[in-house]
Amino acid sequence: MLRFVIAFFLLSGCASKNPSPVFISGEYIPVIKESEKSVGESIIAKKIITLSDVITRTLKANKTIASARESITIATKEVKVSSARPDPAINIELEDFLGTGPYKGFSSSQVSISYSQTIELGAKRMRRIESSRHQVNLARYEYELTVQQTARDAALAFLDVLYLHNRLRLIVSQVKIARAVLGVLEEQVEAGKLAEIQPEKTRASLEMLLIEQRSVKKQIETASIYLASFWGAKTPDFEGVAGKWVIPASIPDLGNFIANIKKNTRVLKWLTLVALSGAKIKENKADSVPDVTLSAGYRFIKDGNDSAVVFGVSIPIPFNSSSKYKTDVARAQHKEAVTKQKEALWKLETEINQLYGDMSANYNMVKEYMSRVIPHLVKSLKGIQEGYRMRKFGYMELLDSRQTLQEVREKLLDISFAYHKAAIKLEFLSGKAVR
Repeated sequence: MLRFVIAFFLLSGCASKNPSPVFISGEYIPVIKESEKSVGESIIAKKIITLSDVITRTLKANKTIASARESITIATKEVKVSSARPDPAINIELEDFLGTGPYKGFSSSQVSISYSQTIELGAKRMRRIESSRHQVNLARYEYELTVQQTARDAALAFLDVLYLHNRLRLIVSQVKIARAVLGVLEEQVEAGKLAEIQPEKTRASLEMLLIEQRSVKKQIETASIYLASFWGAKTPDFEGVAGKWVIPASIPDLGNFIANIKKNTRVLKWLTLVALSGAKIKENKADSVPDVTLSAGYRFIKDGNDSAVVFGVSIPIPFNSSSKYKTDVARAQHKEAVTKQKEALWKLETEINQLYGDMSANYNMVKEYMSRVIPHLVKSLKGIQEGYRMRKFGYMELLDSRQTLQEVREKLLDISFAYHKAAIKLEFLSGKAVR
């Protein structure tokens, strides 16, 4: 059920005293702080959390999952309700009293005491039980789907926080470079080599970076609150996240993700609805069969001197029975369920195709950036750094080279983020791990 989450360790790092570093464009960047140890099965606040921490906390404490779990309990109890037989009844009848003539008082009254029992015909009880059992299966699939969707959303929320933290690091690096460039320009202005107006563009760029830095910090706060809400926390009980932006050496073919599509929870849910609607047709047909009520007892005749056995049979005449109309409704619902099951299968395959296209496109872009762009920029930066030490290049050339590399890293981070988002959604839909 949670294979798509557990297998998806493209982003997860193990919670330990030294969490896994974040991998950005060929360079390891240390994570923020150390983790704290958890105690027993309870959820303990940790300074740094990983994807596995997020999934564990969500499965333990998410309110939506808990509510879906209760639905199974309710549906299971409904099976017992459906299996109950009609209760018997004791009937007491007092006749021939408070009338006129000899029936003026109670002396001529007659008392009948009988026991009656309704006998259900048409296998009604069996049909009710069958429908209830399908309701239990439906509740289980609803629960499984809720768990999967909630775990997926929690993983995506974790991904957002991880992305924003790494974006903030890149902005901080760009701010340092912009300040260094501005410092060089200001020195040249003081030396009379540049006009006073020339550093203004760099100042504007620096201010834009600082505005973006403040905005991203605010976004981190908001995203962290949303992430913590998955396990019921009103405020973040963590200070940072740890994960790896790792791209696998290869990704499976599209066919691997579509192969088990008929075992998808959404499809199985609709198959259960088809079975349930079919059972409802049988149940309503059974309801159209009139039940028989048998009664037997004893009658005490006037003056209490004589008595006799009484026996009765009651059979309703279904002139105004709604069972026929209920059966028609059930048939229409069955037809709708069959149609929607086919629609769910078609939609699922369409979504998988679209997500696979997005994932593979971003995957190829990351690979090409890593193999065709980053090596040239790194080589250029190393050459300029060496040339700067040998006074062949100035400080501005060095800063420009670093800035270009930072911009490409930011672009690569965005592409990696898009790849991982598509991968998480694809694993959820298909049940197939990306690697």
